[in-house]
Amino acid sequence: MVWIPASAGMEIWQIQVVNSMTELSPMYTRLAGYYDLTHHFRDYRQQSDFIHAAIQKYSSSAKKVLDICCGTGSHALILAEKGYNVTGVDNSQEMLKLARGKVKARSRNPKFESGDMFDLKYSQQFDAAYCFGTTLMMLTSLEEFSRFLSSTGKTLKPGGLLIFDVWNGWKMLQATNEMHPSENETTRVIWFSNGHINREQRTQHLESAFLIQEQDATRIETFTEDLKIFFKDEIQCLLESHGFTVETILGNDSLDNVYAADSEYIIPVARRSE
Repeated sequence: MVWIPASAGMEIWQIQVVNSMTELSPMYTRLAGYYDLTHHFRDYRQQSDFIHAAIQKYSSSAKKVLDICCGTGSHALILAEKGYNVTGVDNSQEMLKLARGKVKARSRNPKFESGDMFDLKYSQQFDAAYCFGTTLMMLTSLEEFSRFLSSTGKTLKPGGLLIFDVWNGWKMLQATNEMHPSENETTRVIWFSNGHINREQRTQHLESAFLIQEQDATRIETFTEDLKIFFKDEIQCLLESHGFTVETILGNDSLDNVYAADSEYIIPVARRSE
């Protein structure tokens, strides 16, 4: 059951459990329309600047870039502005619809396509690929993560870069209770989350509730999902076992911040072996 402060005066019920990327989270389906609003705390410009800086440092000639699980397309749009030929792929039709709605009449726009991260199929290979957000943490088994790496490796040219982020496992080994309010001109959403650790599965079981107020009506949407807890040595081993050479592992979206045990993130920059 999702926990909400008693003062909210609301009854909460559980609607859906999500165990892996084989079953899409309600966050990416029926609640997709609230995604950008509820994730306002993400600095897409800074993350995109970081991806650009990493590509320029490790593969300066790269032009063709794949955004895996592109969501509503915020990273892809910014990187297209920087001159990259970006293809965004996602298996949520609701998220892709939102991403395509952001495309403007300009000379450089990303392409947004439906696709499966476990079975990426392209006739031409990419110079670089990235996946940002908590997406990869929803791969709750090493078998799923291996499938992702195998699929992605096939889409990259020899020497092509792969960049992604996951939360640092050392920062996740405790229960959490958080509240994230957000609003615009027509809608107010309060996102409550309560997480606890499943030590046997090495996951954080996250229970979430959206208190949504719009058009003089209030409703509650709740769901649960499991997030994989990853550690640096595990990530490095997985990458190397799937034919990647790790160039660096960073602790946040800055090339100057090398990973440390107290870092917030684990962000590898890896190269597909020649």
